[in-house]
Amino acid sequence: MNNNVYVPRPDGNGGYKAPKRQAQIRRKSKADIKAEGKSRVFNAIIIVLTIILFFSTMAFLKDVTKKNTYIYKTPVSSMLYNIQNGDYTSLIRSWEDNLEAGSTVAKEPDYKEVYALAEYGKTLFRYRVYTEHGYTEKAAELTEILDKDLEDVGELDFAVSVFNDIVGLDY
Repeated sequence: MNNNVYVPRPDGNGGYKAPKRQAQIRRKSKADIKAEGKSRVFNAIIIVLTIILFFSTMAFLKDVTKKNTYIYKTPVSSMLYNIQNGDYTSLIRSWEDNLEAGSTVAKEPDYKEVYALAEYGKTLFRYRVYTEHGYTEKAAELTEILDKDLEDVGELDFAVSVFNDIVGLDY
């Protein structure tokens, strides 16, 4: 069997006999050349998109691990409005959110009385639970915090009796 194939020259002047493999390798149609060009472009696009996806994922993971989220800080006026309307749950929630956002009385003295009232309310709830369940040592620790907060409440002392009524204690 003859494994040679006649391969014409590109200029049309004659040709030569070559093995079938070599003949197939040397012959490329225009469609094959276009397909190779398109596949190179698509491969380049895929590589670029993969790199973009990789760096985007790394940036996302960096943000998630650093806990780079914005926490809304409730202004004093909103917290006073909660006190005025008797929405003490929202007052305590706003106080906790502000503490999580990094707000402290030392940084913002305007919040002193409002924070003291919110801390008093939350501590009073914990104090009741500890006294009802017999944790006298922990309850004694909380009395110091309650006394300090009562001193700092200032003009908002009217709300202290409301917290006492809600909890069912006369502190």
